[in-house]
Amino acid sequence: MLSLGVAGCSVTGEGLRTVEFAGSQSPDMAHYAARGAERFPIEAVDTSHIDTQLLKQMVDYRASYPPGTVVVDPHRRFLYLVQKGKKAIRYGVGVGREGLAFAGTGTVQEKREWPHWTPTPAMIAREPKRYAKWARGMDGGVGNPLGARRSICSRTARTPATASTAPPSPTASAGRSPPAASA
Repeated sequence: MLSLGVAGCSVTGEGLRTVEFAGSQSPDMAHYAARGAERFPIEAVDTSHIDTQLLKQMVDYRASYPPGTVVVDPHRRFLYLVQKGKKAIRYGVGVGREGLAFAGTGTVQEKREWPHWTPTPAMIAREPKRYAKWARGMDGGVGNPLGARRSICSRTARTPATASTAPPSPTASAGRSPPAASA
């Protein structure tokens, strides 16, 4: 689960070196913990079949972003949450076409838990057998391609956090989501 107070989103690949967590956060742990208190309970995840580079881990981070900033490297498919002391927490993420085209700095405009997802008209036209049944969208849940959490940066770049036990897909965040309801 990723709950963030975020300063902004940007794209970079500078100043990073991997260091390992100690103890229960080690990348070689057997399972990610179960999340029973979620709206849709999530079973523990066996990480033994996932590339350890994609697992949550602390890394050295020498770029000049302030703590709380989220940095997305779409080509390496990593999201970094900048910490104090020239460190960041790195997560493997799926990046859709919009994310690959995103360049520069943006601001997180919206955060959602268990977001609704709708395939784009182009996705439905390209693969109607796969996507036509979801033309009106798919409610949030464990099977939703957007996962359990999603942040929307300005210019619609998406950063999903997934409940899937599979490693992030290179095109995991394709599709659309409706705007949040006003309070």
